[in-house]
Amino acid sequence: PDKKVVCVTGDGAFQMYNQDVPTAVQYNAPVTWVILNSFSLGWPKFGQKALGGRYIATDFEVQPDFVQMAHAYKCHGERVENPAEIRGALERALKANESGKPAILDIIIDPDDLAEGFIAYKKL
Repeated sequence: PDKKVVCVTGDGAFQMYNQDVPTAVQYNAPVTWVILNSFSLGWPKFGQKALGGRYIATDFEVQPDFVQMAHAYKCHGERVENPAEIRGALERALKANESGKPAILDIIIDPDDLAEGFIAYKKL
């Protein structure tokens, strides 16, 4: 209860467990979700890229508006498209947390950037 909780996740993963948002709202849990939004299932897509680049069922042509979702649950919500704006958005989210209000940050990232973890995995 006395610690800041920040969950950094991908957009695909967040869609699999976003039911935690109303729970956080109900219990005034000051959680911030930072969604790294590549409009895809990143790990499967990176795996398919490593196997020749044939992508199957990894890109989202349609997905929810995470900021509207945040607002629907009475949470703080922001979309960030410029990396220079991340710090300010995170500060505003954590400020919202101080009053027990959860927050969702939708950070748009380049879907073609490989995650450091995947790059390290490929070297094994």
